[in-house]
Amino acid sequence: MITGGHITPALAVIEELRKQGGWEIYFFGREHATEGDKAFSVESQVIPPMGIKFIAIAAGRLQRRFTRYTIPAALRLPVGFFQALYHLARVRPAVILSFGGYLGVPAIMAGWLLGIPGITHEQTTVIGLGTKINAFFCRKVALSWPQTVGIFPKGKAVLTGNPIRREIFKTSTKAWQGFGFEKGRPLVLVSGGNQGSQVINAAVADCLDQILVNNNLFHQVGQSDLARLKKLERKNYRVAGFVKGAEWGTLLHKADLVVSRAGINTLTELGSLGKPMLLIPIPWLFENEQTKNARLFKEAGIAEIIPQDDLNPDRLLNTVTNMMTNLYRYRQNAARAQGLVVPDAAVKIVKLISETAL
Repeated sequence: MITGGHITPALAVIEELRKQGGWEIYFFGREHATEGDKAFSVESQVIPPMGIKFIAIAAGRLQRRFTRYTIPAALRLPVGFFQALYHLARVRPAVILSFGGYLGVPAIMAGWLLGIPGITHEQTTVIGLGTKINAFFCRKVALSWPQTVGIFPKGKAVLTGNPIRREIFKTSTKAWQGFGFEKGRPLVLVSGGNQGSQVINAAVADCLDQILVNNNLFHQVGQSDLARLKKLERKNYRVAGFVKGAEWGTLLHKADLVVSRAGINTLTELGSLGKPMLLIPIPWLFENEQTKNARLFKEAGIAEIIPQDDLNPDRLLNTVTNMMTNLYRYRQNAARAQGLVVPDAAVKIVKLISETAL
């Protein structure tokens, strides 16, 4: 049983499980992306077509600021636990693997109650609340960065690295030709993460014409802004809600510069490819984790950072222009950034699963 809020490393481990064979995989996930948003979550769209049984869990999230969704979310906390307990008792998996977030907690706790061993994986350099809770009930805590290993009891923490999807290393000439970009222009790839970022989307839209003077631009916008930004498409500007498979690998390989949030899964993939990055961290996450993630790659000389409070169309345009002018300098540091990434993390996690399973 795989669960948790971070779909990217989960997909990488699923790939490796299927490669090695012998596993039946279930997935606990969200039906909708965020509280109050009717857009379907990425996992609910990606997992079922893979032939994996998807089970929607209505777990609530402990919110750090009060909104109209705070009380309903809190009331769903026990609902998520009892749903997880029911489905785990019915399926009886050999092991539960959580990739963090509020979804993983009820599954790991319910599994502990049923005697099912659990593993929780932390992607970032900042240990999230979900991982801290899960660590009490898990057999093992899989970690991505050496500096976090000493936080947990000896014997429980295992340094595996952050798993990378194989699809990012795949390219397709057909997919590239299908985008129909203008030949001879560099590519700027903008992505706000699986769900998109309305803040980044708005800044890009307001300086779009200036960016397109010299560049092609592919914009992964999420579902909420898709209809609005689709109307702005032209030959050197392409828009999609979510991209996967060979198309995503092709875009990553072709991109000269990636403008992105600073989620550690995205940075791990970009770092493994040595891609220059312009990072706009989400500022309100626990212990400002995305800014800390971004600094790892800025210190490696492959990234620049714009704090979200400083993001505006002029700042975005100027930084993109400067980075595109000096790409050679960032590319010189690609090997240093690639050295931060553990290339066989998915293999190590599957080995841990095999050792932990009932």
